[in-house]
Amino acid sequence: MIRPRLPELPPWRQRMPGAPWPLGEHGSAAHHEAGHLVTARLVGFAPGNAVVGQENGGRATIGITGKTPDPIDESALEQPMPPVESYADLFGETFEETWPRISGGRSRLESAFDYTTVLLAGRQAELIHAGIEIKEPCVFVLSDSDHDIAIAILARVEELAALGWLQKRARELLTAHWPEVEQQADLIQQAANTTEAAAIA
Repeated sequence: MIRPRLPELPPWRQRMPGAPWPLGEHGSAAHHEAGHLVTARLVGFAPGNAVVGQENGGRATIGITGKTPDPIDESALEQPMPPVESYADLFGETFEETWPRISGGRSRLESAFDYTTVLLAGRQAELIHAGIEIKEPCVFVLSDSDHDIAIAILARVEELAALGWLQKRARELLTAHWPEVEQQADLIQQAANTTEAAAIA
């Protein structure tokens, strides 16, 4: 008897071992925010801006297909937010409300993957800036706002296993366009002592 061949798993569902985050909380905030901005442009989102503060914190705001505000900012909802029981539910619900009108023709899954890649790019830019090379496939499980939102969105599309694959995708995009990341990080750092945010062209 010939046994039927099992379909191959898509690459984002391949198992990856977990790995500890190697940088602690000491990565470059400017490169983190630049990673968000550059990756957003690379996946087809509109230009955004970023700012870093005096204590190494920062925030990037990304336009989606030429529209702002950020699609997972609660203020972006056209209708009042329904009651939610957790932080993850908040962002999951907001993604569901906003993705059809900010998708730019992407499918729901593509929208989730693209936005998640942008969210994950900040930490990946920190790794590249620090000169840390990831030689073996792995997934970094971090507890920060970017990863919390990313996990909430992936849970909505039932693709939590994609976290490591999307981290790798972000890292590859950033590596291929690293001079642009460095340029944006310089602009963000220069703006750190002003009230202005550095914007990607």
